[in-house]
Amino acid sequence: MIRIGIFFSKNSDKEVFSLVNSFKEFSVLYPLNIRETEGIPVLENKRAITLCDAVYLAGNKWNSEEFRMILREEAHLYCETIPLLSLEEAKKNYELELEAGCVVQFFHPYIFLPCNINKYKKLQSPFFINGQLKFDIADNLEQQILYFLLFVLSIDNSLLSRSEVFSLESGKTFSVLNISLYFLSGSVVRLNLSPLVSVSSDISVYQRNNSRLSFSLFDNRKDKIRNSKRSSFEYFLKSIDGKPSLNISFTQIYQATRILYDIKEKLRFHGSSLLETDFKKEKLK
Repeated sequence: MIRIGIFFSKNSDKEVFSLVNSFKEFSVLYPLNIRETEGIPVLENKRAITLCDAVYLAGNKWNSEEFRMILREEAHLYCETIPLLSLEEAKKNYELELEAGCVVQFFHPYIFLPCNINKYKKLQSPFFINGQLKFDIADNLEQQILYFLLFVLSIDNSLLSRSEVFSLESGKTFSVLNISLYFLSGSVVRLNLSPLVSVSSDISVYQRNNSRLSFSLFDNRKDKIRNSKRSSFEYFLKSIDGKPSLNISFTQIYQATRILYDIKEKLRFHGSSLLETDFKKEKLK
């Protein structure tokens, strides 16, 4: 029986209990207390983590201090949201994950959609991946690119060979951002982000056997999110049991963050103001 402690942030969905309790392998500890500082959840009862084999972080805005505290206790970690980290933070968390040897799983809304998972088995690299994503001014551009990069790495985790970027912009707004990625596996990825896209977002994967697979994404219907989250949690359990699984951990987040910073550097070189952040400028290592 896996003892799992559940931490709630302010905007957590309380359906998490129904999800976790539907798996007989888990024994749910009482909800663990948190406090919020300037909207950021902070684990209050740190000693409680020592009683847990696994920790479930519900809601969003969790930060690296909380992640590292859990990993230092060598507890398995499941988190409902993917953090946007600096390159330094992503590297530290990745190294601690390797040192701890525990399972880490971040929920990704469209990687774990059952309709998408069934298609992964049909894929063999190299591929040509074409992403056409609609950008809304209310969205976080970096977060949207990070989610797309994690999707790419979930089907081809090869190292990046080179990248190219092109943008048409005016101040802080843009009409198109085009990103081309070339991987050592031979796969090529093209991403077009634009607020002017009139069709729904789409990701297509082309293979040598003349096949084309289309993947669903950004489906905010509650039943779809629930099914995707259940699939993600099932893979979390499989990983704990040592079975072949599909994982989005700090390993993938670090790799995706490295690519994101490479894209940032290319944009800065071309004088672009897109993707400027408060992160200190860091070189890729």
